[in-house]
Amino acid sequence: MKGIGRQGRVTLSCTLVYANILIIVAFSYSYAVTLVALALLGILEVFLTVTRNTVMQIAAPVYMRGRVMANMGTVTRGLGPLSETQSGFLASTIGPAAAVLTAAGFIGTGALLILVSNRDLRNFALDESKSGEHSTG
Repeated sequence: MKGIGRQGRVTLSCTLVYANILIIVAFSYSYAVTLVALALLGILEVFLTVTRNTVMQIAAPVYMRGRVMANMGTVTRGLGPLSETQSGFLASTIGPAAAVLTAAGFIGTGALLILVSNRDLRNFALDESKSGEHSTG
């Protein structure tokens, strides 16, 4: 079964789309538009999680994969409540729409900076012709 090529670029591109959909959510006054946008965010979140975990597992040396994935689990699941606290504080301070726009700005800016500065991730692709190896060229 052939998978998606250029997983690094796909991940960064989807993150940029995610940030743009957040902007739609921030400005939306329509229940239907917001519902569709949030559904798209959920789909993107699943896709990003699967692709990110795949990249992490493929890129990590075999002897480090367990540690790398444990660290990733700690970061993604363990720090979630902290980010929710930050989001709630920001929403109560500057308002919910401005808080969502701020989040979109940070997410989009971070993805753009990584896209421009991290050639290895940007060009990361699974080379299926080599068992268990990846290509960054």
